[in-house]
Amino acid sequence: MKVAADKVLRRSSRGKPVRALYRYLAAHGHLVGGPEGISPDVRSDLRHLMPEAPDYFGKDLEDSLAGFQAAFGLKQTGELDEPTKKLIQTPRCGVPDRLRPETLAFGEAGGGAEFVARCGWDQRVLRYFVAAPHPSLPPGEHERIFTANLAKWQAVANIQFQPGDASAEIQSRLFDFQDGCGGTLAYSYFPCDGSPAGHCYFDLGECFSAEPVTPAGQMDFESVCLHELGHALGLDHDPNNPQAVMYPFFEFGEQRRTLQAGDIAGVRSLYP
Repeated sequence: MKVAADKVLRRSSRGKPVRALYRYLAAHGHLVGGPEGISPDVRSDLRHLMPEAPDYFGKDLEDSLAGFQAAFGLKQTGELDEPTKKLIQTPRCGVPDRLRPETLAFGEAGGGAEFVARCGWDQRVLRYFVAAPHPSLPPGEHERIFTANLAKWQAVANIQFQPGDASAEIQSRLFDFQDGCGGTLAYSYFPCDGSPAGHCYFDLGECFSAEPVTPAGQMDFESVCLHELGHALGLDHDPNNPQAVMYPFFEFGEQRRTLQAGDIAGVRSLYP
C-alpha cells in the first residue's frame, strides 16, 4: 500500500492521506490497540479492515507511527516525515510486523544478530507444491527458484522437503493484490495459522525477475521467495537488519539471496 502526501503529516493534519496512513499501520500490525493485520482475502481493499478510518491525525495515530519508527530504527517523531514516508512507500511483504512480545520468541544468534520466531511444523519432512507459475517469469523458473530456496533452508536446519500435490504443506500460489508493481509483494501463512498454513501467495501483478542481475524497476523473485518460505516455516520479520532475508522491505533491483546469521539461528530454533 502506498501512502502519498505532499507535506509532512502530523498532529491535527486531516484528509485522505491521514486515512491511508491509518489503514497502512493497521494492515501491518502497528496501530496501537488495533488488529495484528489482515490476510490476502481482504488485502485488495483495506476498507474491509477499517471502513470508518479517521481522516484526523490524533494522538493514537501519533503513538502508532512513533512505534513503527522505533521498530525500524527511525527517529521517533510521531510524524510522517520524509524518512518515514520513504520506508512506508518501499515495496514490502504483506505479512504484518507482529512485534508483540507475548506472541513471539526472540533470540540472538551471536555477534549481535537477532531473529524472531513464531511457530514451527511438528513434522520434519514437508511436501511442497507450486500451483501456478508467475506470469512475469520465464517457463520453469518459478518452480526452479522455489525448490532451490527450499534447499537453502534445508541446508541449515533439521528439516527436509519432497515434492507433493495440492495437499502439500508448503505451497506457492498467486494472488492479485491489485497494486501493480511494488506495494505488497507477497503474503504467507505461518505453520500455526491453520488452513492455509504454509501457503505463499505471490502478487500476480508484480514485476518479478529471475535474472542473475535484477534490472532496475523489477523485483528479485528469488529474494522475495526465500523470505516468504521463511514465514511458511515459522519465522517472523526481522525489523533490525536490512540485510537479513526476513527483513520485510525490498527495493527494486535489490538481491537478498543468502541466509544471514539471524535467519539461520531462527530456523534452527524451530527445527533443532
